[in-house]
Amino acid sequence: MKKGWIRDALPHMVTVLLGGVVCFFAHPLVLPAYLVIVVITMFWFWGTICTHCYGYGPGRCPSGYGKISAFFFRKAARPDFRRAFKVNIWSVALQWFFPFLVGILFLITDLNWPLLISLVIFSVVGFVILPIASRNGGGCADCPQRKDCPWKKR
Repeated sequence: MKKGWIRDALPHMVTVLLGGVVCFFAHPLVLPAYLVIVVITMFWFWGTICTHCYGYGPGRCPSGYGKISAFFFRKAARPDFRRAFKVNIWSVALQWFFPFLVGILFLITDLNWPLLISLVIFSVVGFVILPIASRNGGGCADCPQRKDCPWKKR
């Protein structure tokens, strides 16, 4: 794992943190549900996607997820990253869409300015800044799987 692993994992961590803020402002009891979703979906990601990646194991993945995955899961017997990614990427997408939908639903029932502001910030960071940053020099640039990634522009 390279020394700048935080640089590659930070955008995801910030997005999850902002998703937690959105959930809290929607209703404080939604936050624990979101945290459970994040934990479950991250383990799903590490177990079903990372185990198929070239970056699996210590020192290979820029974000450090490959090392975490290797701690909990064995490498896939027949790695097929493209298929594993396409079938299981919903796990991370849920971390984005749950707070977004919760925020929208709660705003429909009651205009809440802190919720609206946090939802706008979350949406800009999660749906605009993070994808652009990842593709333009962020985690994607250093990813050992970048040539075989279903999301990589060809």
